[in-house]
Amino acid sequence: MAGGAQPRTVSRSVGIGGGRGRGKRLSKKESVKQVVALGRSLLRGSAARQIVPLAALAVAHTALTHFTALTQGELFRTVILGDRPAFVRHLARNLVLCIGAALLQSTKTLAEGALALGWRSALTRRSHRAFFTGTVYYRLGQLDRRIENAGELIAGDVPLFTTELSTMLVETCSATTDAAFFLHQMRKTGGTQSVLAIFGYVVVAGTVVFGLSPNLARMHGRTRELESRYHALHARLRQWCEAVAFAAGEVVEATHLKRAFQAVAAHTGSVLFRMWWYRVIFDFFVKYIATTFSVYLILGPFIMGTRGHKSNDSLARKAATFGRARYHTDVIIHAFGGVGSLAGVLNRLGQLGGYAQRITQLLDVTTELADAEAAELATTAKARTTDDGRGIGFEALTVETPTGAVLVKDLTLRVQPGVNLLVTGPNGSGKSSLFRVLGGLWQPKTGRVIKPAGAGGDADSGANMGLASDIFYVPQRPYVSVGTLRDQITYPHVNSALELPEESLRQLLARVELDHLVDQAAGGAGLDAVLDWSEVLSLGEQQRLG
Repeated sequence: MAGGAQPRTVSRSVGIGGGRGRGKRLSKKESVKQVVALGRSLLRGSAARQIVPLAALAVAHTALTHFTALTQGELFRTVILGDRPAFVRHLARNLVLCIGAALLQSTKTLAEGALALGWRSALTRRSHRAFFTGTVYYRLGQLDRRIENAGELIAGDVPLFTTELSTMLVETCSATTDAAFFLHQMRKTGGTQSVLAIFGYVVVAGTVVFGLSPNLARMHGRTRELESRYHALHARLRQWCEAVAFAAGEVVEATHLKRAFQAVAAHTGSVLFRMWWYRVIFDFFVKYIATTFSVYLILGPFIMGTRGHKSNDSLARKAATFGRARYHTDVIIHAFGGVGSLAGVLNRLGQLGGYAQRITQLLDVTTELADAEAAELATTAKARTTDDGRGIGFEALTVETPTGAVLVKDLTLRVQPGVNLLVTGPNGSGKSSLFRVLGGLWQPKTGRVIKPAGAGGDADSGANMGLASDIFYVPQRPYVSVGTLRDQITYPHVNSALELPEESLRQLLARVELDHLVDQAAGGAGLDAVLDWSEVLSLGEQQRLG
């Protein structure tokens, strides 16, 4: 039995959720919690395996920084003393440390990339698992309004989120070891009061900056939403470019794209302005005031008293004082940098909140739709589907759209094998909806569907509630998959699983008068040719191939 009309999209209908693509607005604290929750799910079960190498690299980085600071302090001392052999020796040591630093930095970058790739793979598999459960992808694209452009979320937001999160984790590990070690060194040279001074300043400055910062999660989330919508319009125009060209609709399409881009540009301009004054506050407290405070902590002890040199000190003591001052400078800078980076984690988590909210919403919605479909198969579909093995039919069937509009009411119909039936009616009368119900995409409001269970399962068991192998649906606009000519014939099955020989495939093509494709349209590669079949084949050929 074939359907004569292409099923119309019902994406405008009201789904389970609210407005399409616009999630609940979260506060900065809620965004941080959502990032932490998503990050914990990525670390679950393999936290030690992922964190231990990063911690080892962070310790190595701190040790290398410490030895570099000591070596450069010695370089200052030897310059003042005029000790040329010692200067050359320390300069050579500094060169070796630079080589080690280059290797360590490249290793950190490699570890960071590997971590991001692993997280992206895990999050993508998790997204696909629910997305391709049953017909969730169909429900999400046609029946539910909560997610707009799920593909952009999986292919765009997921890699951006995992890359930023891995970068933050690597830098946080380095900042933790730097802060712990160099604060300990500061306590030995400058006393506990110096450590408390840094902590006090960072806490106060961090609180002020976090309190005055805009909702970065909301801004970045809205940016991704508008960018996704703009990209989707371009993809839609590419898909329907021939129809648009026939209708001379380029002005209308250009207007849609212009409006979408104007929304992106307006929001981006707003973000730039809001980030401008945020950067003013951030730079003032974190960079410039912090630098002045660091200068006091570094030079104060040498100017004010005990750690400076006396005018009658020997040259060796003066050189040692300058060497210690150079090392002390590095200690305070790295201690300040480490503590400051840790204090800025909240702001960085807030920036990731926009991605986390969209990804979490996708995971929640797809899981909910998968559970709802499973419940339908176990209850409604099983109760309203009968297998008698003698054709298809409907008994007292009532079909409604997802919005509740009745399309078909109390329909009773039987079609026996070998009988042709033409279904006619005005647009919107429910012709295509009958095939959606027959295919299990929609569930009837009342009544019963009669159809063969097919090779894949038993209708009364709730399994294989689709069109089944005994019924095939030929849409008005056929679908051509990605892959070889062989893949087009066997879709949706995997050819290796069917184990069909080449001769059988050629015979199938000959039955629909498409055997010439093997030698002509396939470019000499036969059944294994990979082409854009939607462009190579006419609509009629695509229907016969399907």
